[in-house]
Amino acid sequence: MRGKIRFNRVGKLGVLLTLGLAVSLIQVQSFGSGDLNATAEAALAQVCYSFQTIEQGGISGFGYYCDGYSADPRDAHQEALHEVHHSVLWPCYADVAQPRFESIIRDECVWIDYWNEHASLWEPPPPVPEIDFDRYVVVAVIAGWRPNSCYGMQITHITGNPYCRKIHVRERVPCPGEMCLQVITNPYHFIRVCKEFLPYDVPVCFEHRNMTPLCVAYVLCPDDNDPVPAGTE
Repeated sequence: MRGKIRFNRVGKLGVLLTLGLAVSLIQVQSFGSGDLNATAEAALAQVCYSFQTIEQGGISGFGYYCDGYSADPRDAHQEALHEVHHSVLWPCYADVAQPRFESIIRDECVWIDYWNEHASLWEPPPPVPEIDFDRYVVVAVIAGWRPNSCYGMQITHITGNPYCRKIHVRERVPCPGEMCLQVITNPYHFIRVCKEFLPYDVPVCFEHRNMTPLCVAYVLCPDDNDPVPAGTE
């Protein structure tokens, strides 16, 4: 792996201990325990990979023309976006996120088609963000239509081990008693990820449970200054 590695407070000792535990667990799981398999996977998935947000918001046009909603989310577009990002003092999250669409986009033509549908509710539509697909891939997660502005969708971490990668997604939901703008929303989050972090030959899955992985090492994309998500330093 060519990426730069940044250790958190656990440091190199923590990495060595984690790797030692992972090896021991892999040896034990040959005896046939499903719980041990899960524990071994958790021990291995300690490396976190950097990414950058392309765009995150409250209303995507993706799927709008297929669902035939009578209410037009364009009527409250800017107000809903403001409400999602600035009115929440104590965010609440679903135990399990339920996005309607999630994908890894590896091709420029696919990205352009996808963006044009996503931006179809804007007048005029914003230009397609430029992505160098020789170096990056795009990960897109869209919640689907929600009944008010307190919903949101967020990619929080990308974790991995030599055998698989996990993209961690959580869904913001209304807190008890919270005042929400009563408009149709379609929350989304698009990120740019270094191509070598999500290679074709390594299985990738989306993790929907509301959990924060323990990152003992953080891998930065070469020649990039990707931000470190909260909780990884």
